[in-house]
This record gives sequence, structure tokens and C-alpha cells, in this order.
Amino acid sequence: MSKEGWIVKEGGSGIFTNWKKRWAVLDPVTGNLTYYEKQDTSLQPLGVVLIKGSFVTSCDKKTKKKDNVFVVNSAGRTFYAQAESKEDCDSWIDSLQKVASDIEKPAEEEDGPSSAVSDTTSLFAGWLTKEAGSGGKWRKRWFILRPKDLTYYKDKTSTEPQGSIQIKGARVIQHPLQTTDKPYLFYLETTDDKSRTFHLEARNASEYQIWINRLEDAIQREGGGKGDDKDDDKGDNDSSTESDGEGGKSNTPEAREFQESEDAYAAALLQKARSAITSALDGWTYEKQD
Repeated sequence: MSKEGWIVKEGGSGIFTNWKKRWAVLDPVTGNLTYYEKQDTSLQPLGVVLIKGSFVTSCDKKTKKKDNVFVVNSAGRTFYAQAESKEDCDSWIDSLQKVASDIEKPAEEEDGPSSAVSDTTSLFAGWLTKEAGSGGKWRKRWFILRPKDLTYYKDKTSTEPQGSIQIKGARVIQHPLQTTDKPYLFYLETTDDKSRTFHLEARNASEYQIWINRLEDAIQREGGGKGDDKDDDKGDNDSSTESDGEGGKSNTPEAREFQESEDAYAAALLQKARSAITSALDGWTYEKQD
């Protein structure tokens, strides 16, 4: 069930959070909720939340001290957003829950129900561009993610794999380079006997976020590894990076909102320091020594 409209999304982390108005678009085909700075969806999205397979519910007012808030738990991440009214909030929850529950069965399960996931079960598949070696050519490959590995083929019809990446203990690194040449680039570091760093690029922002979520979820299920330390709730998760030409600073909406969050954090720390000094000096008197 498709839906679009204004929401107020929570960004930042811990006690230093901020809520900003975003235009959100729910696509039942891709299973994604994409949000933008403006209503113009031709612009670069600020972030994408994978809805298929997620848990969606309303949020108690005591939790966020706001009315009409709903929460999405997706691939180990939590997304809070406020709707414009109670009716709109109910509509968002209903639409999101329908997309969240619309999960295709793996081919191995179509003949009957199965509670187990075998090592050959396909968790996700799609195109990625892979760098051949260090500084080598970039080649488009068909990737299939399974519970224990990420296997790639020359194309969708190939039966002989070009290679396989063991994901146990692996680590996903998002946006490793501050460049506009490859905005959907990510690294996959392995920790097996042939420890390597694979350079991979998705085709667009939507597929980029899906790959990141599915890989991190598969790594956690396999019992090891961790994603990079970036938290896409620390500001809006922009899937591209740009340089403004001044000392390499990024001028994307993500960078601006991240800087705002950092400024708020610094101001709060300064205020705490001032309060501590004032409290320490309160009642202190100078006594002249004879």
C-alpha cells in the first residue's frame, strides 16, 4: 500500500536529538520508506528505511513526549517519526504494517512451510559493481546473499560463481570515501583466513540502503562482526557525499544536520561545565591569611 506525506523525523542520538520535517514516500514494490528534505522527489533522498520484514507500531507518548509518533524497528535500527494527526498516524502505521508483512517466501519454502533457514537459502539478490583487486577495473556482477556467504556471478543466468565472500565476522563500512564519483560505495571487510576488503557499489540510494541493512542483519545472525560506527539516526542518512571545495567539508543535508547536532552537543557540554563551576564556587569565600 503506497503512501506519501509529511512526517517529523527524529535525528541525533541520546539526549541530543532533533526533530525535522521530511517528505516521506512509502513504496510497496521496493518495500522502502524514502524521505526527502522537500516535497520534490527528484532531489537526492536524505535516507531510506527498509520496511519489509520490519516491526511497526505506535509509540507511547511517555517515550518521546510527543503525540502521534510511530516507530519502525528495521535491521537492528530504530526509526521514530511523528505524523500530522492521529488519523494520519494510524494511516501511516496501517500502510507500513502491510508493506512490512509482505515478504516473499524463498524458493526453497514455496512447496511447504519451513521453520529452518538452510545455508543455501537466498536472503537477497541484486546487482553490485565490484572492484577487481586493489585499483583494478570495476565490473558489474550479480550477487546473492545467503546466511553464510555473499556469492557473485558474471550475470543473473550464470550457474558458476565468480567468487564467494564469507560474512562471519565481517564488517560493513558505509561511505568510505568523501567523493561524488561513487556515492553508493561501501566496503565489506572479512576476517577469515583470506582477510580482504571488498569494494562494492550499489546502483542507487534505495538499493544501497537495502544492501547495507541485509548484510548487517546477516552478519549479526551469523554471530559476529559489526557494522561501522555510523548511526543514520545521528542526522538524516544521506546516501551521497559532496565536497564544497573548502578543506574537503561536505555540504550535503546530512553534513549540515550532523553539524547542527554536533553544535548542540558542544553547547550542552559547555552549559554543563558552567553549571558545575558555578555550583563549586557557590558559598566559597576567600579568607585572608595572617
